[in-house]
Amino acid sequence: MKNVIDQLMEDNWTIEGRAFHELLKIANENRIIIKYEQRSSATPDIAVAGDNVVYINLNFFTNFSIVFRLAHELTHLLYGDVESQQIYAFSPLSEKYEEQLAHLNASKMLASLMYYEVPMANRSYINFMNQFTLPSSFEKIVKEAIESV
Repeated sequence: MKNVIDQLMEDNWTIEGRAFHELLKIANENRIIIKYEQRSSATPDIAVAGDNVVYINLNFFTNFSIVFRLAHELTHLLYGDVESQQIYAFSPLSEKYEEQLAHLNASKMLASLMYYEVPMANRSYINFMNQFTLPSSFEKIVKEAIESV
């Protein structure tokens, strides 16, 4: 039985599959290493700035799409304050500025991949949230991200 990463690696047809491949390209272009691990279901994904590595825990218990989680961790390394904070742990409901900024940047990154050729009138924040299994508390962030593309 294939794990979710193997399935995404073979998927070039769905929005999520195409987004996953684009995120891998972005990571490669920025020399960010992505490692997939099987840790405890309570262990979140992390980004380690000093090593330029993202660790995705395949067993992490969350409803968030693995593609959104990857985008989130990548944006910590690409746009975060890596001088003041060396390690970021995925904490979706955190009110910390760094986490909120990573949510917004991940949403913008994915929206640019999903909606780059779609007229504003045809973009749906609800479809976006469903696609990446985001909670209703992300509505404002997602609307802002979609409108910025």
